[in-house]
Amino acid sequence: MDNIEISGFELGVETFSLPSNKCRIKKYDAEDGTVRVNIEKITDEPLYYSFDGINGLCLTTKYGSVRKKNLLLEMASLNIKDDDLLIHFLEENGFFFSIQNGVVSFSLNDCLNILYRIMAVTELISELGSIKPNIDRIAFSTLYLLLSEKIELKSDDSEKIFFSSPLHESVSIINQSSIAVNTDYDTDEAAEKNTYTIKDTVYSETYELDAEDYDSIISGEDPWHTNPENTDIRYRKLASVFKTNHNLNRNSRRIVDFLFHYMYEVGVVKNINYKTGIEFYKTPNKDLLNEKLQRALMVVARIVVANEINTVISRSVRPFFSADTLDTTWRSTSLHAALLFSLFYMHPGKSVFKRCANPACNKYFSVSSTNGRRIYCEKKCRDANNSRKHRLKVKQTPEH
Repeated sequence: MDNIEISGFELGVETFSLPSNKCRIKKYDAEDGTVRVNIEKITDEPLYYSFDGINGLCLTTKYGSVRKKNLLLEMASLNIKDDDLLIHFLEENGFFFSIQNGVVSFSLNDCLNILYRIMAVTELISELGSIKPNIDRIAFSTLYLLLSEKIELKSDDSEKIFFSSPLHESVSIINQSSIAVNTDYDTDEAAEKNTYTIKDTVYSETYELDAEDYDSIISGEDPWHTNPENTDIRYRKLASVFKTNHNLNRNSRRIVDFLFHYMYEVGVVKNINYKTGIEFYKTPNKDLLNEKLQRALMVVARIVVANEINTVISRSVRPFFSADTLDTTWRSTSLHAALLFSLFYMHPGKSVFKRCANPACNKYFSVSSTNGRRIYCEKKCRDANNSRKHRLKVKQTPEH
């Protein structure tokens, strides 16, 4: 690890150390047709942070006074359609990872996807803690964290990997698996009852999978051009793992089972992008996201959130005890990990994140889990939205 100056300040009872500075970020078009960003640390503008038991990670002055509360929820509330706004957040609050003096270049898409992954985690925590969770949002954020392209953030002049996105064990197994060939037992089973009996965690202890459908999927053939999803290598591997790999640990098996049933019944995911959404091979049938599949989704969402947070924090955050001062502190090598670590200070289970119900606001706010009726971040948003609804009602009322 590079030698870096640590700055930490006490806020409440916790001290936190994170090396960071303001930075300049400029976009440019690279020769390969991609958009990249040059990032330059502003050496004479260091940033200071502390944790608060209510507001999580805060930006402070040099002497510990709070300048800006709850960086995580501020970041999660940003408009994902405005790249410049996202870049400005990093300029003012520090880049995700410690960079040395000089200019470092990264893929803009990789930087944005790191932001999106934090947003997806925040979205999931918000919805999982809600009295009436939005199933579509949970499904999208869960699938995004599981199936989006792996990020490996590297500068253009170095082999150093600043960040590699967490990949759940189940997804690694799917990606690395080969497509199983049917055995004589499979052939006999299909001939006898036209299905394969599969151990399953979604519907019951076993699931009867249509043998003809399964054989068509793993063959990768679409002779009548009616099932283009059967040519998708990830879907074919997923089906194979679902049918044949029963040695997975329980959480990995739950993810495999959910992903297979979701794609087999609702729709096969071709691509997924946090800004543009999910691209399916065919129009998805969301009516088939039934109660049992929804329950499986809720379990998988929790597993995925835990994997993302635990993996990131274990890489970059550690406790430190000073022999000189006999003081305790937390140290982090990255703002990325510190943002997720702030969740530990925000009383999960006792408080929840909500997105403001005012369409013109879209900000997240933290509220006690017992105050489930509150839907606005502040009074002015409630008043503004009520006025908007009144104007709309008046406009729609026919004149006599």
